[in-house]
Amino acid sequence: MGVGRFLWRSVKPFVNVPKFMGWNEIKHNTRTLKDLMLTFFKVSPPSRPDTFASAVKANNLSEKDLEKRAKSFLYFSIFYFLIAIGFFIYFIYLWAKFFIFAGFISFLLMIIALLLGYRDNFWWFQVKQRRLGCTFREWLNFILRIDGKTNGKK
Repeated sequence: MGVGRFLWRSVKPFVNVPKFMGWNEIKHNTRTLKDLMLTFFKVSPPSRPDTFASAVKANNLSEKDLEKRAKSFLYFSIFYFLIAIGFFIYFIYLWAKFFIFAGFISFLLMIIALLLGYRDNFWWFQVKQRRLGCTFREWLNFILRIDGKTNGKK
């Protein structure tokens, strides 16, 4: 029993696998990453409820400025959607030629262009509706002309 204990105590410092792997660091980094992701996806309520009229007043916008911004949002959204269509065509071409990785990059660029187009179109929708805090469903109903709504009129 004494020989086994002696061998174990003399060999254990050289065979400490968790210490070799840096187990404590792995646990610490995982915990940090988890906390970061939780704070990233946590939605905090707005500090003050903002209405469209108060936002217009705070930014000193006139009716002409609002129309100009709405028009630019619409034009940018159309531009981004056209860019997305171009990336989609290029994506199909690359996949037909078996350039899979390049096609994947083109697909990602198409997704980014679609998201930018959606963002600008959603801002255009909020300016046209004259209210902030619209939902995705309201935007989609407006775009697809569902519920009898056409051009923002009920």
